[in-house]
Amino acid sequence: MGARQIIQANQRDLSLQNPCLCHHGLLLYISAAMKKILPVVILGVALVACQMLGGKKGKDFTGKWDTNWGMVELSQQGNKVDGTYEYKGTKGILTGEIQNDTLFFTWTEMKAGQVAEGIGYFVLKSGGSRIEGQWGQANERGDWNMGEWKGRRVE
Repeated sequence: MGARQIIQANQRDLSLQNPCLCHHGLLLYISAAMKKILPVVILGVALVACQMLGGKKGKDFTGKWDTNWGMVELSQQGNKVDGTYEYKGTKGILTGEIQNDTLFFTWTEMKAGQVAEGIGYFVLKSGGSRIEGQWGQANERGDWNMGEWKGRRVE
């Protein structure tokens, strides 16, 4: 058996055991360890790219919102959100935190010379162009009044 036949036989035997790339009679093959590491490396690069390209997308509450309870303006820093709203001449503030894609907040306003306050939440919908949620306020008996709070992003 000549040298060429031995190389061809070795290439055939190795190609059955390992994926290989042959170029002009030279055999380049990926080691078993590399085959195990390569998918992890590819996954890691993909995750980093997703975070760089869209880590905040879909979770950004910053902006002006036209809601059923008036205009709301929110500013997000990391997972903290502060904002203001105005409904029929009554101005209020929102302060909250994002947990698992939901903004949980407290709201406070002056109404008829008295402080009114409560809780609420917003969830981003329609790729971040809409918010949907609820507001709540305990009355003097400890019962909760709840209402829908939804709107669309205008800025």
